[in-house]
Amino acid sequence: MREHEVQSSKEQIRTEKTQNQQSSIGMAASVMQLQKSIGNRATTKLMQSNFSSAQLPIQRTIKYKSNCKAFGFEGGYHGDNKVSLETITKAVKEKFPNISQTTINGYVNEMNESDEAWTLNDIYRYFTQLNKETPVPMADHEIDEDILLPQNQDERLWYGFTTKTLLRGKVGDDLSYEFHSITKEDGSIHAEPQYIEKMESIIDDDFDSETPFIWTINNSPCGECVKKIIRFKKKHNLENFTIYFMNPYGGTKEEFKDSLKDLTEEGINLLPFDPRSYLTEDDKKTMTPEQEGRIEHALRKQIEYTKGTAIEVNPLENDDSVSSQSSLEQGMGDNDLFSREEEDEPRENKRKVAALVGAEENTKKKRK
Repeated sequence: MREHEVQSSKEQIRTEKTQNQQSSIGMAASVMQLQKSIGNRATTKLMQSNFSSAQLPIQRTIKYKSNCKAFGFEGGYHGDNKVSLETITKAVKEKFPNISQTTINGYVNEMNESDEAWTLNDIYRYFTQLNKETPVPMADHEIDEDILLPQNQDERLWYGFTTKTLLRGKVGDDLSYEFHSITKEDGSIHAEPQYIEKMESIIDDDFDSETPFIWTINNSPCGECVKKIIRFKKKHNLENFTIYFMNPYGGTKEEFKDSLKDLTEEGINLLPFDPRSYLTEDDKKTMTPEQEGRIEHALRKQIEYTKGTAIEVNPLENDDSVSSQSSLEQGMGDNDLFSREEEDEPRENKRKVAALVGAEENTKKKRK
Protein backbone atom coordinates (compact mmCIF):
# COMPACT_ATOMS: atom_id res chain seq x y z
CA MET A 1 0.00 0.00 0.00
CA ARG A 2 2.82 2.35 0.92
CA GLU A 3 4.61 1.54 -2.35
CA HIS A 4 1.44 2.34 -4.29
CA GLU A 5 1.13 5.70 -2.53
CA VAL A 6 4.74 6.57 -3.39
CA GLN A 7 4.13 5.64 -7.02
CA SER A 8 0.97 7.80 -7.12
CA SER A 9 2.86 10.71 -5.61
CA LYS A 10 5.56 10.43 -8.27
CA GLU A 11 2.92 10.35 -11.01
CA GLN A 12 1.27 13.44 -9.55
CA ILE A 13 4.60 15.31 -9.48
CA ARG A 14 5.31 14.35 -13.10
CA THR A 15 1.82 15.50 -14.14
CA GLU A 16 2.18 18.86 -12.36
CA LYS A 17 5.63 19.36 -13.89
CA THR A 18 4.27 18.72 -17.38
CA GLN A 19 1.38 21.13 -16.79
CA ASN A 20 3.77 23.81 -15.56
CA GLN A 21 5.98 23.34 -18.63
CA GLN A 22 2.98 23.64 -20.93
CA SER A 23 1.83 26.73 -19.07
CA SER A 24 5.30 28.28 -19.43
CA ILE A 25 5.31 27.55 -23.16
CA GLY A 26 1.89 29.18 -23.53
CA MET A 27 3.03 32.18 -21.51
CA ALA A 28 6.17 32.55 -23.64
CA ALA A 29 4.07 32.47 -26.81
CA SER A 30 1.83 35.20 -25.42
CA VAL A 31 4.88 37.29 -24.53
CA MET A 32 6.31 36.92 -28.04
CA GLN A 33 2.98 37.86 -29.61
CA LEU A 34 2.58 41.06 -27.57
CA GLN A 35 6.25 41.98 -27.93
CA LYS A 36 5.62 42.34 -31.65
CA SER A 37 2.82 44.81 -30.90
CA ILE A 38 4.08 46.96 -28.03
CA GLY A 39 7.75 46.06 -27.51
CA ASN A 40 9.69 44.16 -24.86
CA ARG A 41 9.64 46.65 -22.00
CA ALA A 42 6.00 46.30 -20.98
CA THR A 43 5.66 42.59 -21.75
CA THR A 44 8.43 40.89 -19.76
CA LYS A 45 6.04 39.45 -17.19
CA LEU A 46 2.54 38.58 -18.30
CA MET A 47 -0.55 36.98 -16.92
CA GLN A 48 -4.17 36.72 -18.04
CA SER A 49 -6.19 39.54 -16.48
CA ASN A 50 -9.70 39.13 -15.07
CA PHE A 51 -10.82 42.36 -16.72
CA SER A 52 -10.52 41.42 -20.42
CA SER A 53 -8.62 39.30 -22.92
CA ALA A 54 -5.78 41.84 -22.93
CA GLN A 55 -2.64 40.67 -21.15
CA LEU A 56 -1.38 42.51 -18.11
CA PRO A 57 2.21 42.54 -16.78
CA ILE A 58 2.34 41.40 -13.15
CA GLN A 59 4.32 42.43 -10.05
CA ARG A 60 4.69 46.10 -10.92
CA THR A 61 3.80 49.34 -9.14
CA ILE A 62 3.33 52.79 -10.65
CA LYS A 63 6.31 55.17 -10.81
CA TYR A 64 4.53 58.48 -10.35
CA LYS A 65 7.60 60.61 -11.10
CA SER A 66 8.35 59.03 -14.47
CA ASN A 67 7.65 61.06 -17.61
CA CYS A 68 5.07 60.38 -20.32
CA LYS A 69 4.78 62.91 -23.11
CA ALA A 70 1.66 61.22 -24.53
CA PHE A 71 -0.22 61.78 -21.26
CA GLY A 72 1.39 65.15 -20.50
CA PHE A 73 3.15 63.90 -17.34
CA GLU A 74 6.54 65.37 -16.45
CA GLY A 75 8.56 65.17 -13.24
CA GLY A 76 5.66 63.88 -11.19
CA TYR A 77 3.26 66.59 -12.39
CA HIS A 78 0.40 66.86 -14.85
CA GLY A 79 0.26 70.61 -15.42
CA ASP A 80 0.03 72.08 -11.93
CA ASN A 81 -1.29 68.88 -10.35
CA LYS A 82 0.75 66.09 -8.82
CA VAL A 83 0.46 62.73 -10.56
CA SER A 84 -1.93 60.45 -8.68
CA LEU A 85 -4.24 57.55 -9.39
CA GLU A 86 -6.96 60.08 -10.12
CA THR A 87 -4.89 62.08 -12.64
CA ILE A 88 -3.69 58.86 -14.32
CA THR A 89 -7.18 57.40 -14.77
CA LYS A 90 -8.43 60.78 -16.03
CA ALA A 91 -5.57 61.04 -18.54
CA VAL A 92 -6.21 57.49 -19.79
CA LYS A 93 -9.91 58.22 -20.24
CA GLU A 94 -9.18 61.44 -22.16
CA LYS A 95 -6.73 59.63 -24.43
CA PHE A 96 -8.82 56.49 -24.90
CA PRO A 97 -12.48 57.56 -24.52
CA ASN A 98 -13.89 54.29 -25.89
CA ILE A 99 -12.50 52.30 -22.91
CA SER A 100 -14.96 52.38 -20.01
CA GLN A 101 -14.00 54.20 -16.82
CA THR A 102 -14.66 51.04 -14.80
CA THR A 103 -12.17 49.07 -16.90
CA ILE A 104 -9.55 51.85 -16.64
CA ASN A 105 -9.93 52.11 -12.86
CA GLY A 106 -9.66 48.34 -12.49
CA TYR A 107 -6.43 48.08 -14.47
CA VAL A 108 -4.75 51.11 -12.89
CA ASN A 109 -5.57 49.93 -9.36
CA GLU A 110 -4.23 46.47 -10.19
CA MET A 111 -0.99 48.03 -11.48
CA ASN A 112 -0.67 50.15 -8.33
CA GLU A 113 -1.06 47.20 -5.95
CA SER A 114 1.85 45.21 -7.42
CA ASP A 115 5.47 45.01 -6.29
CA GLU A 116 7.60 46.14 -9.23
CA ALA A 117 7.55 49.36 -11.24
CA TRP A 118 5.11 50.45 -13.95
CA THR A 119 6.39 53.61 -15.64
CA LEU A 120 3.76 55.99 -17.00
CA ASN A 121 4.97 55.13 -20.52
CA ASP A 122 4.34 51.43 -19.72
CA ILE A 123 0.76 52.34 -18.76
CA TYR A 124 0.31 54.30 -21.99
CA ARG A 125 1.61 51.39 -24.08
CA TYR A 126 -0.67 48.94 -22.30
CA PHE A 127 -3.81 51.00 -22.84
CA THR A 128 -2.79 51.62 -26.46
CA GLN A 129 -2.80 47.85 -26.94
CA LEU A 130 -6.08 47.44 -25.06
CA ASN A 131 -7.64 50.18 -27.15
CA LYS A 132 -7.00 48.11 -30.27
CA GLU A 133 -9.28 45.42 -28.85
CA THR A 134 -12.09 47.83 -28.02
CA PRO A 135 -14.64 49.08 -30.58
CA VAL A 136 -15.33 52.82 -30.53
CA PRO A 137 -19.01 53.40 -29.66
CA MET A 138 -20.90 55.41 -32.27
CA ALA A 139 -22.44 58.70 -31.12
CA ASP A 140 -26.10 59.24 -32.05
CA HIS A 141 -25.23 61.79 -34.74
CA GLU A 142 -22.70 59.37 -36.28
CA ILE A 143 -25.00 56.41 -36.89
CA ASP A 144 -25.92 57.38 -40.46
CA GLU A 145 -22.60 59.03 -41.30
CA ASP A 146 -19.85 57.50 -43.43
CA ILE A 147 -17.19 60.02 -42.39
CA LEU A 148 -16.19 59.69 -38.73
CA LEU A 149 -13.65 61.95 -37.04
CA PRO A 150 -11.81 60.81 -33.86
CA GLN A 151 -13.90 60.82 -30.70
CA ASN A 152 -11.16 62.58 -28.75
CA GLN A 153 -11.70 66.34 -29.14
CA ASP A 154 -7.99 67.16 -28.98
CA GLU A 155 -7.36 64.86 -31.94
CA ARG A 156 -10.24 66.45 -33.87
CA LEU A 157 -8.88 69.94 -33.24
CA TRP A 158 -5.37 68.92 -34.34
CA TYR A 159 -6.61 66.85 -37.30
CA GLY A 160 -4.52 69.04 -39.59
CA PHE A 161 -1.33 68.17 -37.69
CA THR A 162 -0.36 65.60 -40.32
CA THR A 163 2.86 64.27 -38.77
CA LYS A 164 0.54 61.88 -36.90
CA THR A 165 -1.90 59.76 -38.92
CA LEU A 166 -5.36 59.31 -37.38
CA LEU A 167 -7.61 56.58 -38.76
CA ARG A 168 -11.15 55.74 -37.76
CA GLY A 169 -12.51 52.74 -39.61
CA LYS A 170 -16.20 51.85 -39.82
CA VAL A 171 -17.21 48.21 -40.29
CA GLY A 172 -20.82 47.70 -41.34
CA ASP A 173 -23.38 50.15 -39.97
CA ASP A 174 -22.58 50.50 -36.28
CA LEU A 175 -19.04 49.36 -35.44
CA SER A 176 -15.84 51.43 -35.62
CA TYR A 177 -12.23 51.21 -34.47
CA GLU A 178 -9.60 53.94 -34.06
CA PHE A 179 -5.87 53.72 -34.68
CA HIS A 180 -3.04 56.21 -34.98
CA SER A 181 0.55 55.98 -36.15
CA ILE A 182 3.07 55.09 -33.45
CA THR A 183 6.64 56.45 -33.41
CA LYS A 184 9.26 54.07 -31.98
CA GLU A 185 13.05 54.16 -31.64
CA ASP A 186 13.43 51.64 -34.48
CA GLY A 187 10.90 53.30 -36.80
CA SER A 188 7.16 53.91 -36.90
CA ILE A 189 4.04 51.77 -37.16
CA HIS A 190 1.45 53.24 -39.50
CA ALA A 191 -2.23 53.31 -38.58
CA GLU A 192 -3.38 51.30 -41.63
CA PRO A 193 -1.57 48.00 -40.86
CA GLN A 194 -2.74 48.24 -37.23
CA TYR A 195 -6.34 48.40 -38.44
CA ILE A 196 -5.80 45.52 -40.87
CA GLU A 197 -4.25 43.40 -38.10
CA LYS A 198 -7.31 44.02 -35.92
CA MET A 199 -9.69 43.12 -38.75
CA GLU A 200 -7.80 39.88 -39.39
CA SER A 201 -8.60 38.86 -35.81
CA ILE A 202 -12.34 39.53 -36.40
CA ILE A 203 -12.97 38.19 -39.90
CA ASP A 204 -13.90 34.52 -40.04
CA ASP A 205 -15.27 32.10 -42.65
CA ASP A 206 -18.81 33.45 -42.15
CA PHE A 207 -17.83 37.08 -42.79
CA ASP A 208 -19.98 38.78 -45.42
CA SER A 209 -17.70 40.15 -48.18
CA GLU A 210 -20.30 42.84 -48.96
CA THR A 211 -19.88 44.41 -45.50
CA PRO A 212 -18.87 48.08 -46.02
CA PHE A 213 -15.39 49.09 -44.90
CA ILE A 214 -15.22 52.89 -44.64
CA TRP A 215 -12.09 54.65 -43.41
CA THR A 216 -11.76 58.29 -42.42
CA ILE A 217 -8.11 59.31 -42.28
CA ASN A 218 -6.26 62.62 -42.11
CA ASN A 219 -3.38 61.38 -44.35
CA SER A 220 -4.05 59.27 -47.43
CA PRO A 221 -2.17 55.90 -47.35
CA CYS A 222 1.49 55.77 -48.35
CA GLY A 223 2.68 53.45 -51.12
CA GLU A 224 3.57 50.58 -48.76
CA CYS A 225 0.26 50.82 -46.91
CA VAL A 226 -1.59 50.84 -50.25
CA LYS A 227 -0.02 47.45 -51.03
CA LYS A 228 -1.15 46.07 -47.65
CA ILE A 229 -4.67 47.43 -48.11
CA ILE A 230 -4.95 45.83 -51.56
CA ARG A 231 -3.71 42.46 -50.25
CA PHE A 232 -6.23 42.66 -47.40
CA LYS A 233 -9.10 43.43 -49.81
CA LYS A 234 -8.14 40.61 -52.18
CA LYS A 235 -7.69 38.08 -49.38
CA HIS A 236 -11.25 38.58 -48.11
CA ASN A 237 -12.89 39.50 -51.45
CA LEU A 238 -14.13 42.77 -49.98
CA GLU A 239 -16.62 44.43 -52.33
CA ASN A 240 -17.27 47.75 -50.60
CA PHE A 241 -14.14 49.66 -49.52
CA THR A 242 -13.91 53.46 -49.33
CA ILE A 243 -11.21 55.70 -47.85
CA TYR A 244 -11.96 59.37 -47.13
CA PHE A 245 -8.82 61.50 -46.72
CA MET A 246 -7.97 65.10 -45.92
CA ASN A 247 -4.26 65.43 -46.69
CA PRO A 248 -2.68 63.76 -49.76
CA TYR A 249 0.29 61.72 -48.53
CA GLY A 250 3.52 61.83 -50.53
CA GLY A 251 6.42 64.11 -51.24
CA THR A 252 5.30 64.53 -54.84
CA LYS A 253 2.04 64.59 -56.77
CA GLU A 254 3.22 61.55 -58.71
CA GLU A 255 3.50 59.47 -55.52
CA PHE A 256 -0.05 60.35 -54.54
CA LYS A 257 -1.41 59.74 -58.04
CA ASP A 258 0.29 56.33 -58.20
CA SER A 259 -1.41 55.33 -54.93
CA LEU A 260 -4.74 56.67 -56.19
CA LYS A 261 -4.36 54.69 -59.42
CA ASP A 262 -3.44 51.44 -57.62
CA LEU A 263 -6.38 51.68 -55.22
CA THR A 264 -8.88 52.65 -57.91
CA GLU A 265 -7.84 49.76 -60.15
CA GLU A 266 -8.60 47.37 -57.28
CA GLY A 267 -12.06 48.87 -56.71
CA ILE A 268 -11.13 50.88 -53.61
CA ASN A 269 -12.51 54.44 -53.54
CA LEU A 270 -10.08 57.13 -52.35
CA LEU A 271 -12.11 60.31 -51.84
CA PRO A 272 -11.22 63.80 -50.48
CA PHE A 273 -13.22 65.49 -47.73
CA ASP A 274 -13.18 68.63 -45.57
CA PRO A 275 -13.09 67.69 -41.85
CA ARG A 276 -14.50 71.05 -40.73
CA SER A 277 -17.95 69.98 -41.89
CA TYR A 278 -17.92 67.20 -39.26
CA LEU A 279 -16.73 69.14 -36.22
CA THR A 280 -19.11 69.65 -33.32
CA GLU A 281 -20.29 73.12 -32.34
CA ASP A 282 -17.98 73.02 -29.33
CA ASP A 283 -15.06 72.06 -31.60
CA LYS A 284 -15.75 75.09 -33.78
CA LYS A 285 -15.79 77.43 -30.78
CA THR A 286 -12.61 75.88 -29.33
CA MET A 287 -10.46 75.58 -32.48
CA THR A 288 -7.55 78.04 -32.67
CA PRO A 289 -6.34 79.91 -35.78
CA GLU A 290 -3.28 77.64 -35.93
CA GLN A 291 -5.41 74.49 -35.92
CA GLU A 292 -7.69 75.96 -38.59
CA GLY A 293 -4.66 77.03 -40.59
CA ARG A 294 -3.20 73.52 -40.65
CA ILE A 295 -6.46 72.13 -42.05
CA GLU A 296 -6.60 74.85 -44.69
CA HIS A 297 -3.03 74.07 -45.71
CA ALA A 298 -3.95 70.39 -46.19
CA LEU A 299 -7.03 71.34 -48.22
CA ARG A 300 -4.97 73.53 -50.54
CA LYS A 301 -2.64 70.57 -51.07
CA GLN A 302 -5.74 68.42 -51.68
CA ILE A 303 -6.79 70.72 -54.56
CA GLU A 304 -3.27 70.75 -56.01
CA TYR A 305 -2.65 66.97 -55.84
CA THR A 306 -6.06 65.86 -57.15
CA LYS A 307 -5.98 68.20 -60.16
CA GLY A 308 -6.47 66.26 -63.39
CA THR A 309 -7.63 63.09 -61.61
CA ALA A 310 -11.08 61.50 -61.36
CA ILE A 311 -11.42 62.91 -57.84
CA GLU A 312 -10.34 66.46 -58.68
CA VAL A 313 -11.43 69.00 -56.08
CA ASN A 314 -12.57 72.30 -57.57
CA PRO A 315 -13.26 75.20 -55.20
CA LEU A 316 -16.79 76.41 -55.88
CA GLU A 317 -17.43 79.97 -57.03
CA ASN A 318 -17.12 82.40 -54.11
CA ASP A 319 -15.95 79.46 -51.97
CA ASP A 320 -13.66 80.82 -49.26
CA SER A 321 -13.28 77.47 -47.44
CA VAL A 322 -9.76 77.09 -48.87
CA SER A 323 -8.32 80.59 -49.05
CA SER A 324 -5.03 81.52 -50.67
CA GLN A 325 -3.80 82.42 -47.22
CA SER A 326 -4.58 80.48 -44.04
CA SER A 327 -6.46 81.96 -41.12
CA LEU A 328 -3.27 81.60 -39.10
CA GLU A 329 -1.31 83.70 -41.62
CA GLN A 330 -4.10 86.27 -41.77
CA GLY A 331 -4.33 86.49 -37.99
CA MET A 332 -8.03 85.65 -38.03
CA GLY A 333 -9.69 85.82 -34.63
CA ASP A 334 -11.30 82.84 -32.93
CA ASN A 335 -14.80 84.25 -33.37
CA ASP A 336 -14.35 84.56 -37.15
CA LEU A 337 -13.26 80.96 -37.81
CA PHE A 338 -16.70 79.57 -38.55
CA SER A 339 -18.75 82.54 -39.66
CA ARG A 340 -19.79 80.46 -42.70
CA GLU A 341 -20.82 77.35 -40.72
CA GLU A 342 -24.32 77.25 -42.28
CA GLU A 343 -22.74 76.73 -45.72
CA ASP A 344 -20.31 73.99 -44.65
CA GLU A 345 -22.62 70.98 -44.94
CA PRO A 346 -24.01 71.70 -48.43
CA ARG A 347 -20.52 72.50 -49.70
CA GLU A 348 -19.10 69.27 -48.34
CA ASN A 349 -21.95 67.26 -49.86
CA LYS A 350 -21.16 68.79 -53.27
CA ARG A 351 -17.48 67.89 -52.88
CA LYS A 352 -18.33 64.29 -51.97
CA VAL A 353 -20.85 63.88 -54.82
CA ALA A 354 -18.41 65.32 -57.38
CA ALA A 355 -15.65 62.98 -56.22
CA LEU A 356 -17.93 59.91 -56.31
CA VAL A 357 -19.18 60.76 -59.80
CA GLY A 358 -15.61 61.20 -60.99
CA ALA A 359 -14.59 57.83 -59.54
CA GLU A 360 -17.55 56.08 -61.20
CA GLU A 361 -16.76 57.66 -64.58
CA ASN A 362 -13.14 56.53 -64.24
CA THR A 363 -14.29 52.94 -63.53
CA LYS A 364 -16.59 52.96 -66.59
CA LYS A 365 -13.74 54.11 -68.85
CA LYS A 366 -11.49 51.37 -67.45
CA ARG A 367 -14.09 48.68 -68.19
CA LYS A 368 -14.49 49.86 -71.79
